[in-house]
Amino acid sequence: MILVNGRKEKVEGFAPLKNDLAAEIVSDYDRLWERVSKNLKKIVSEKDTYLYNISKLKLKMRMKAASLQLDELSGANDQEIGDFGPIYRQFEKEPKKAIKHLMKVKRGEAVKALYRSDVGYIDIVWGENDPNTNKGFGLKHIIEKHGEEIKQLGFEVADFIPICVQSGVLDAKAKKNKIFLESKMFRIVVKTQFNGKKKTFLLSAFDLRYKK
Repeated sequence: MILVNGRKEKVEGFAPLKNDLAAEIVSDYDRLWERVSKNLKKIVSEKDTYLYNISKLKLKMRMKAASLQLDELSGANDQEIGDFGPIYRQFEKEPKKAIKHLMKVKRGEAVKALYRSDVGYIDIVWGENDPNTNKGFGLKHIIEKHGEEIKQLGFEVADFIPICVQSGVLDAKAKKNKIFLESKMFRIVVKTQFNGKKKTFLLSAFDLRYKK
């Protein structure tokens, strides 16, 4: 700035004075803050939207879980119950699916899951097994007592049982209330009575190589 006719005037080409620099800095700061404020508002808005969507999703998941629980409770009231627990009728002649289902739910019975023309329908029951004595019956007993030896034959239980039932030779000398289907490698034991009532169901299945 120089005095011209008693007034301060800025001369082109000269460096700005301190006050002028301060004015420019303040002006730039105001513009910068305006930009930052807009971005902050945008970020906060996006965060709020994100949190809202998360909360909405969590609520939706909770409602879905509650709905499934209600469906299960409602279905449980309609579930047919037998001597071995829930009765599953949807696996007729589908033993592999029946076995996998019973292994999942660990209870009940799949009626008519197995079939042979000379034996008829055979139910697969989950059954029971004593961990101390390994005595029991049904699918649980087969898995816990004979599962490893069946695997050594190269089979999973869900495949082993249907194959053996179809390929085993019917033993005419079977004990009372029992049917044996066997070969040199395996034996399937089918029971034909339970608690004094007629009931054809899978009792046991095992690798004969380990039996004396």
